[in-house]
Amino acid sequence: MVQRVRIADIVQCCLVVVVAVLLMLPAGVLSAQPAVDGVVKTGEYDHSTVLGDGIYTLSWTVAGDTAWFGIQATTTGWVALGIDPETVMKGADMVFGWVSGGKTTVLDQYSTGMFGPHPDDTSLGGTMDILSSAGSEQSGTTTIEFSRKRVTGDTQDKAIPASGNLKIIWAVGNADSVSPHARKGSATIDIGAPVPIVLTFTISSTNGTRNGTPVTLDAAPVIQNGRTLLPVRYVAEPLGATVTWTAGTRTVTIQRAGLTLALVVGRATAVVNGGNIRIDPADARVVPIILQGRTMLPARFVAEQLGCAVSYDTTTRVVTITYPKP
Repeated sequence: MVQRVRIADIVQCCLVVVVAVLLMLPAGVLSAQPAVDGVVKTGEYDHSTVLGDGIYTLSWTVAGDTAWFGIQATTTGWVALGIDPETVMKGADMVFGWVSGGKTTVLDQYSTGMFGPHPDDTSLGGTMDILSSAGSEQSGTTTIEFSRKRVTGDTQDKAIPASGNLKIIWAVGNADSVSPHARKGSATIDIGAPVPIVLTFTISSTNGTRNGTPVTLDAAPVIQNGRTLLPVRYVAEPLGATVTWTAGTRTVTIQRAGLTLALVVGRATAVVNGGNIRIDPADARVVPIILQGRTMLPARFVAEQLGCAVSYDTTTRVVTITYPKP
């Protein structure tokens, strides 16, 4: 008996480790967001504008609480973007980037005066808030891509609205370091209305779509106790939410601006911004489960907490999730 218990403990421990690793792996649906790889591909971003008589192109996508930017400029030196300046450069949230020897440098800075200087946020008591960055240099064009939270909480960062207008400044230089600019300008861009995100998936199939583009789930959705369960990342990450797994408590935590949602495997209640909520008031059997090494969460509960509308076609067995809710 002792030997069996030990084997069971080992198996359970291994399962938890496997699930934790799988939760950290990117799901196929992420390919629908801009890939921060130093290459701005056609149709990769939701919006773009050409500035400076064609020498500077800015592309952007805003989804949930995250913003992605791509800069393409005719230079072999640095490129820069300033967000929401107050007067000339003063108060601008600055991002500088360049590529040298195959290495990309991206700086998070803040302009303290009308014409600078613009030291790193960290030297002003702030933080480095670039989530991801990459760059490339080819045929006289420098490309810099980066992502950051729309609202970082850093006083040296300006909030990026989810819609409406945003004032920006831009510049390029000839050196692979911060130096006097060669060209500069300003503009007001229309961030654009939030682009609707429509996810579909079919019960017992790993094939799904995001805004009509095929994606592949890492596990097929299932129906248990009359409710659909699916891999949580498929819904959460396209909406700009982050997903983490705590192995010790078998807890999945989903976070987005203004929302922290925690669900525990096998538990019928979730914690939403610190308060307990029943996942399904009509049926306590509806709980997160681990199935074939994947953590599966109740689709409708998670989607509705994230502000989505959910519909189900009983004939085709297709579930459609739409954000924002119409």
